[in-house]
Amino acid sequence: MLIDQSYFIGGLNIPNLTGVGMVPAANVGTLNWFIATYEPEYLRLVLGKTLYNALIAGLLVVPIPSKWQTLRAKLIDSTNKISPIASYVFYHIERDKITSTTSMGQASGKAENADMNVNSDKMCQPYNCSIRIGIEIRQWLSENGTTYPEYTTSELDELHTINNFGI
Repeated sequence: MLIDQSYFIGGLNIPNLTGVGMVPAANVGTLNWFIATYEPEYLRLVLGKTLYNALIAGLLVVPIPSKWQTLRAKLIDSTNKISPIASYVFYHIERDKITSTTSMGQASGKAENADMNVNSDKMCQPYNCSIRIGIEIRQWLSENGTTYPEYTTSELDELHTINNFGI
């Protein structure tokens, strides 16, 4: 994985990831599942399957070849803990919170002494940021095609932003 729980800060904050006990442990486990599921999905979406596979293989080589270090740096800023991958994962975490799966199907939560709010803007902004950066990465890859011959536009779907209205 390119990202970990340290990328979920600021506007992407996921509460209760630190400390001792069942709640932080469960939250970290859930976050790790979302990262393991949606990080590869985002990378395949932006890079295409061939370049994604080459990147993962290239990052396992010691020392890591400079072309893979450069591409990784486009995907994650490990100093400031910023990544479009984290934004994409955050969107899916927040979307998952809207309903819960029960034995009777999907159910919406009802809080006592509080109002439940679906902040679609809080979901849309990180998602759209991940898509905009994905488009920038694709443009950069097109400009550096000789370095990344694994980048094939025929494998790519169009990247679309979303809005608060689901359209």
